[in-house]
Amino acid sequence: MCDKIAKMKNEILVSRDELSTFIPKNSANVVILGTMVSYCARRTGRKIPKGEDVFYYHDGRNRFWGTMTLLLEGRTKKLNIGNKVKFLETNGIAVANLVEEIKISTDDNRSSADKIIFKAFSEDNIKLKTIDQSFKDVLEKSNIFFTCKSKPKIVSLLETYFLQNNVNISTKDITFLTSPTRRSYAQIAKEWTDAGLLKALSKG
Repeated sequence: MCDKIAKMKNEILVSRDELSTFIPKNSANVVILGTMVSYCARRTGRKIPKGEDVFYYHDGRNRFWGTMTLLLEGRTKKLNIGNKVKFLETNGIAVANLVEEIKISTDDNRSSADKIIFKAFSEDNIKLKTIDQSFKDVLEKSNIFFTCKSKPKIVSLLETYFLQNNVNISTKDITFLTSPTRRSYAQIAKEWTDAGLLKALSKG
């Protein structure tokens, strides 16, 4: 799902996040936004190992899915992509990323995903995804959460994303969640519950 174009050392690398926006077939009452598949960002210019799949929060170090199953099913579970899709469908959760493409130099491709994305954004080496009408309708009627703490660069990226897509949503109406990494599932679940995610999901 990540299209790689590698140049010689110290030249420009291009990475594309080709994951489609996920919208449940029946209805969505919660939208979860992220920046870009971290795998795509971190591995800019490097080939994906044969047989490796890419999906939302599919990185083995990311605790998104275990936290979500803990919140809604009472225990952490490892899910394959098929079960992740089923989980989203069952719980009325739409998921989307903001970034479609980034360009960086080979000197930067060992940085963290966020650093790579923000550097590309600051240098205008980024292309944001297009929001179609069906997703626009979902965004305008759903509770929106972003899987990162509120930071000026994140807010600016979101504002640009909505502006370019003519979506009338204020970043003040978005709930920013703590990142699903580096802490226990229980701690992340508590933080997300305190932020109102479980309450929003329970309305479905």
